Amino acid sequence: MKTPRILAKRSRTHFERVSTGVGGPKMRRCAAVIVTALAAIGLTAAPASAAPVSIYAISSDPSAYAYATFQWSDGGGVHNIDLRVYDWECDNHPTYAYFQTYRSGSGTYGTTAHRYDYSGCDTSDWASWSDLYIPDSGDRIVGLRLRVCVNDAGNDTCAWGPWTNR
Repeated sequence: MKTPRILAKRSRTHFERVSTGVGGPKMRRCAAVIVTALAAIGLTAAPASAAPVSIYAISSDPSAYAYATFQWSDGGGVHNIDLRVYDWECDNHPTYAYFQTYRSGSGTYGTTAHRYDYSGCDTSDWASWSDLYIPDSGDRIVGLRLRVCVNDAGNDTCAWGPWTNR
């Protein structure tokens, strides 16, 4: 008789129903010793603060969008920044984006260089930059947000994205 357990064993598609026989007390003890040894010499995984973070800013009139991923550096800066800027309006006005930082020691705000997308009029094209870095400059960055703008006549039309804090 073919029971579900026998079928799962034969098909190898239901792994949660079939014990693989790997592990056991000796294997778990060995793994614990290895992890402890790696932690003692500093070769463990990066801290949770090194996890990638995503931020965005969007302007609805005219249509512009900016999106970035980054990582907080242990020294207080921001690194591995990948930025995309989208210009979706057919108005012959380029779109640009930049970051605003908040520094904890001085309580000051700062901005970065403007990054432009001149393509316009399409959703399948964008301007992008990789591996950007914002140094801590001796004052830890604890907040970051993105701003997207359309370089139109007079005052530019802009929108802020939400703050992301360390």
